[in-house]
Formats: sequence, structure tokens, C-alpha cells
Amino acid sequence: MLQFIRFADIFGSRLVAAFDSIPAARYGYRPTPSQQTIGYIAQHLESANYSLCERLGVLKHPRTPKDSLSDTVKAQWPKDTLVGRLEVSLRFCDTAMERVGKLESAALASTLLAFETDLAEHYSQISSYMRLIGMVPPSALPQRPRVRSSCRRRRCHLTSASTSSRPAWSSTSRYRTRRSISGRA
Repeated sequence: MLQFIRFADIFGSRLVAAFDSIPAARYGYRPTPSQQTIGYIAQHLESANYSLCERLGVLKHPRTPKDSLSDTVKAQWPKDTLVGRLEVSLRFCDTAMERVGKLESAALASTLLAFETDLAEHYSQISSYMRLIGMVPPSALPQRPRVRSSCRRRRCHLTSASTSSRPAWSSTSRYRTRRSISGRA
């Protein structure tokens, strides 16, 4: 289960960072008329996260009247609303995955794979959109420098310059606060 949680953390973080770094004025962008807009992708991810992660156990997302609006209406919501709701859906999935015991059924494995595949596919999609509008996606930004924490008997342990116990897509994460840079990649 730990690998599933780690994978979801990586791609959830990247998705939030990507959506957060795209200017609000570009949320209506789509490469071709038949493709989804950036705003549409954000609202779709929120909905898909709840749908998939509810299948992991007894945890249910409490529906509100806003949840029943059409996808095209939700795609027009302000950027901050879309990013905030995406973050909340990812935290819901964190909680759902933490409550999963052993991976003992094919149905559970299939749901976990579907969730993680959805995150990875949509990150690839939004990364492509970002490059088309002249932005660099979060995964292409330079890595933070690593520092040595201790060296004893030739065994040096490398640690990140900053560590956190919070999920990477929380509002204090390195991805949430780091902005994508404009320009050619």
C-alpha cells in the first residue's frame, strides 16, 4: 500500500502545483476545439478522485448542491475554487488509502491502479497544455538541492533540504508554494 500512497502523493502534488501555477486567465485554454479546457480537467479530476476513492472502502464524500452542477458549469469556476476543491479531493483520497488494510482483492487493486493511472494521465495532459502555453511543468523544474545530514564511517545519509510530515499536496508543501516558470523548456 505504501507504494500506492507514495505514487498518489507525487502525482497529486504535481497536479496541484501545475494548476496553481497556470494563470486564471488561461483556464479556458484548450489546444483544439475537441479537447478539454484546463478548468474542465481540474473539475473532472476532483469528481473522479471522489468516485474512485469511495470504492476503496466505507468512506463517502458528502455531496453538496454544487456537486450536482454540470461539468461545463463547474469548469467555469474561479481558479482558486477549482484548485482548492482538487486539494480537498486528494486529501479525501489520502484518508481513504490510509484506511485500506492489506491489498487482498483484485477489485481493490484495480481501483487503486485506476486512481493512480488517472492522476498520471491527467498530469501528462496538463503538462502538455502548460508547454503549449509557454510554461514549464512542475516535474521539469530543477530539483531542490540535497544536503548531507550525517556522515559516519563512510555512511552518509542524504536528506532533503526541507522535510514535512504533511501530504505533498497540502497548502504548505513545496509543490504548492513553488511556481512554474514561464518561458521555453
